[in-house]
Amino acid sequence: MTNSEKKKMLKMVPKIYLHWKDNLRSLISRVYGIYKVKMEAFKPIHLMIIANTLRFENPGKIMRIYDLKGSTEMREEGVTKSTPPTKVLKDVDFIKNQTLKQEVEITRQSRIDLLRRMRSDSEFLRDQGIMDYSVLLGIEYNNPNETESSVGNLRRFTRHRAHSVLDKDRRLYHISIIDFLQPFNRGKRMENWAKSTFFFKDSKRLSAVEPVW
Repeated sequence: MTNSEKKKMLKMVPKIYLHWKDNLRSLISRVYGIYKVKMEAFKPIHLMIIANTLRFENPGKIMRIYDLKGSTEMREEGVTKSTPPTKVLKDVDFIKNQTLKQEVEITRQSRIDLLRRMRSDSEFLRDQGIMDYSVLLGIEYNNPNETESSVGNLRRFTRHRAHSVLDKDRRLYHISIIDFLQPFNRGKRMENWAKSTFFFKDSKRLSAVEPVW
């Protein structure tokens, strides 16, 4: 992590701790610690260890992995028949795949719950001046021939796991918010200006935008 990210996280610690405490099912990835690593002939580096929210139950049945920012500008990896399911795709890929074959279809109650949690987390990050973070989405498929008892065990499992949702078609979604240490600073203002000026991108559809609404 950069020095500015380290300073931002250390400053946020008391507030993000209270947010996690008051919102036990927050989608913001939990932080386990920040460590300084020293090596001979190299400058010290800082590492932040966060929870692994893509703990797939069936690694051989991974369908998709997405890094979503809510932006369609310069947010496409491209998908072909040979694209492996473990390749991290982006927003435009998600939109196209949803149009061709609906990969995400959750119950109404799960949708309401997810939106509530996302709003709470995004409002917290907005109040900290944070932007350009990502929603990490992993989708895995559970065999439809599995017994009801195994599916029941999985449902009970997801109730105790803040980042997992099981839908009616037995797809398991792993959802979390990552990369949440980027403030909207002078550098991000310049990034927005440069991309909209030289690449003719819609400044309001970029990921580098001021976190206000």
